[in-house]
Formats: sequence, structure tokens, C-alpha cells
Amino acid sequence: MEEELAGRAGRELMDDTAAVYRQVRVQAALTRRDGSDERAVVHLVWAGSGPDGEFREGRTTTVRYEKKGKGSWVRAGR
Repeated sequence: MEEELAGRAGRELMDDTAAVYRQVRVQAALTRRDGSDERAVVHLVWAGSGPDGEFREGRTTTVRYEKKGKGSWVRAGR
């Protein structure tokens, strides 16, 4: 579960930031259960070039998931 969700969160980060940031890459990811077996939270540390062209490192974001059905995880709040 951890690797799958970390990878998915990284791809969603790329999708969410693609309009503003360029050359986005995940530097680190941590996945854990979020209070129950039906919820998970992924913490990402990432880097990318901002709208001004300056490269920024150590940016953070948190992505939450809920388990729906058999083995299917969906992003919470969407």
C-alpha cells in the first residue's frame, strides 16, 4: 500500500503543480495509516522551478486517501 500511494501522490502532485511549477520531482515520501485501515496520509517533500524560474527545494504537501471497495484508494476531499 505504501509504495502505491506514495507513487500516486507524487503523480497527483505533478498534475496539481504542472500549471505553475516546472521540473517537479519528489525528494521524499512517507505514507502511513490515518486513524484507521480505511484512510491513509502521504507526506511529500518535493522540488521544482517556480513561476519566476527560481528552483525551490524542500517544498511540502500532504495528500489524504480513503479506501473505497476492495483495494481501491481514492484521494479524499475530491
